[in-house]
Amino acid sequence: MLAGAFPPRGEDRALLALFVAVRLLLGHAPRAVGQQVVAALAEVVVAKLPEEDEDEGLVVVAPPTRAEPDGTDAAVRDEEGRRLPLSAAPELARVLIPRTWQLVRFPEPRLLTGDTPAAPWSPSGAAPSNPTRLGAFAEVRVPLDPRHALILARSAQLGEVIRDLGDRHASALNRTVADAAGTWMYYHPGTDPLGGVALDPT
Repeated sequence: MLAGAFPPRGEDRALLALFVAVRLLLGHAPRAVGQQVVAALAEVVVAKLPEEDEDEGLVVVAPPTRAEPDGTDAAVRDEEGRRLPLSAAPELARVLIPRTWQLVRFPEPRLLTGDTPAAPWSPSGAAPSNPTRLGAFAEVRVPLDPRHALILARSAQLGEVIRDLGDRHASALNRTVADAAGTWMYYHPGTDPLGGVALDPT
C-alpha cells in the first residue's frame, strides 16, 4: 500500500479492515492484561523471598491501571454501551470496508503511534452523543509509519486518494493518536512529533 497500490481492493482491503476492527475492539485491553500479569508475578516473587529479606525495604509497586482487564475502555461499544467481544470484529470490519479510505503522507518523519493505534476522531463541536459508537465518528486514524497514516472516513470530498500533507495536519493527527493512547506513545528517535501539541493533563 505504501508502495503505491492504493486504495487496497478485495481481500487486501478486507484484511486491513479486520485488523483495524480488532484494534478498535481491543482498546487498551492488552496493556491492562499485561499490567495485571506483572502485578501477579511481583506477588509471587515477593512470596518466595526468604523471611530474612522481608525487612530490607523491598517495595513492589504495581503499575497504575486505567482500564479494567476486560477492556472496558475499548473504543467501540454496542447501543447499550457494552463492550463488544472480539467475535464482533468481522461485522465491524464490514462497516469499515465501504468507508472512504485515504492514505496521507508527509515529507519528513512527523507521526507517532501509541498503545491504541486505531484512533476514532470527530471534528470539534461535533462530538457524538454516544462517542463509543464507531458510526458516530467522522474518521478512524491509523498511523502506519513516521511518514504515513491511513484515514477511514465516513465521507471525504476528494474520494480515495493519496494526500500529501504538512506539519499542521501531522500535529492534528498526532493529537488524535496521543489522546487515544492509554499509557505509551512511540516515535522515531531524533524526531519530536509532540512538539507544539498540547495534551490534556489526564
